[in-house]
Amino acid sequence: MSVNREDVLSALRPDEPNYPDAAQHLGAEAAPILAELVQADDVELAAKAASLAGFLSSESARAALERAAIHQDPVVRVAAAASLQRHPKLAGELIGRLLTDPDLGVRKWTLRSLQAVKPHGLRGQVEALASTEQVPALRELAHRIAEQLPS
Repeated sequence: MSVNREDVLSALRPDEPNYPDAAQHLGAEAAPILAELVQADDVELAAKAASLAGFLSSESARAALERAAIHQDPVVRVAAAASLQRHPKLAGELIGRLLTDPDLGVRKWTLRSLQAVKPHGLRGQVEALASTEQVPALRELAHRIAEQLPS
């Protein structure tokens, strides 16, 4: 099946898209289109594109999630951070950047993804966040997650 931009936009139009079904239907062919859409000025569309990319295979999702992780709007970065819980391989690469994001929501969802995938090599960064985070609840969450991560 050949996937085009309109197919992807159609899957993203509902207020609450069914991301798993859309990813299964569109497949990896949607990845380049999603990588484009996560850069959109339309924040809702960009966030939905990042969320849908999160349901593709890690290699297919890579470009879209990398771009979403540096989007100017925190809503899109939150979508990228939340999507990483389904991508242990990508999580190790992108979480380091997202852990230091200026937005509280991005840091929180990054920690939640970390808790789900428990990648190697990030315990030190999470411990650093646990000691420097200004928001008490997030500092406590970082501390709990650091204890769960492999050394």
